[in-house]
Amino acid sequence: MKNRERLLEVRRFFERKTDEAHPKTLEDLLEYLSTIGDTSKLAKKSVKDDIQALNDSGFEVQDELEKNGLAKKYWHSARLFEIHELRMMVDAIVAAKFISEEVTDQIVEKLQMLTSDEEAKTLQSIIKTPKKKHGQIPYHIDRIQRAIHERKAVSFQYTDVVGFDVAKRKFPLRRDGERYIVNPIDLHWNHEQYYLIGIDESIGEIRNYRVDRIVNSEIVEDGLVRPKRHLPEDYYQKSFNMYNGMDEEIVLSVDERVLPVLFDKLGEDVSISENDDRFFIRFDAAVSDGFIYWLLSLGTQVEVIEPLSLRDHMKETVEAMADTYAKTSIHESMER
Repeated sequence: MKNRERLLEVRRFFERKTDEAHPKTLEDLLEYLSTIGDTSKLAKKSVKDDIQALNDSGFEVQDELEKNGLAKKYWHSARLFEIHELRMMVDAIVAAKFISEEVTDQIVEKLQMLTSDEEAKTLQSIIKTPKKKHGQIPYHIDRIQRAIHERKAVSFQYTDVVGFDVAKRKFPLRRDGERYIVNPIDLHWNHEQYYLIGIDESIGEIRNYRVDRIVNSEIVEDGLVRPKRHLPEDYYQKSFNMYNGMDEEIVLSVDERVLPVLFDKLGEDVSISENDDRFFIRFDAAVSDGFIYWLLSLGTQVEVIEPLSLRDHMKETVEAMADTYAKTSIHESMER
């Protein structure tokens, strides 16, 4: 075994086979090297010189003082990431629904290689998350990020949310599969999903697209440099569940118990005034289905005061929901 090759293997031994809780002796190192090449003529001094060379290069190998006749032990502990940091990354990857099982396993395996074999065994997440079957989303994200950096457009097809084919277990493509051309502005993480925010070049307006519904994405190589765009500072505050809508001034009458939820979404500097045992909240929001779903999720703790058109729409929605449950249920029909 050549000296350079041996030095690389000594480094690999300390990276993968040792940590502070699992130090090794020179005999352990020699045994490891013997599985790779001929070490019959290798002296301990040469191995000690290798350890010193690693320390001199900045790769820290620590040792303990010899005591009670026991062999000195060595280990490498100055790693790029602490074990708790790796564990948080593993949990984040496992918890991300948009990363497929296959890609999740690949990434976790790479993270495990950043610590010792023994500590890598502890990097098994207890989180259980339903995963997407296909692993194209990370590639869409990569193309979008590169397009933003290079000021290019992205082209893709987009999956609809109506017209589900039970036999194929899939939704059709919107616009009969026609490709969208979008000048990307930002990638945003909301409710465990990535969203592309960009200008649809066919209509010249800002739109939000769920990345997991994007199909066959490409960077547009047309030689054009798109102008760099910026979102309004309050864009995400006004947007609810990433739906697009028209901006309107909203007035809500709310119960005190729901104030923390409203402050989390709207900010603590939102306009607020007392009204008997409730509070008036005033703010601007993009009125959309997403906004209405959010209001409905707050139940009777929130009442829309203005605009009247939204109040009427909320009333009609609640009445329609009540009518749905007032009818004979499918379960009762099946029993007949």
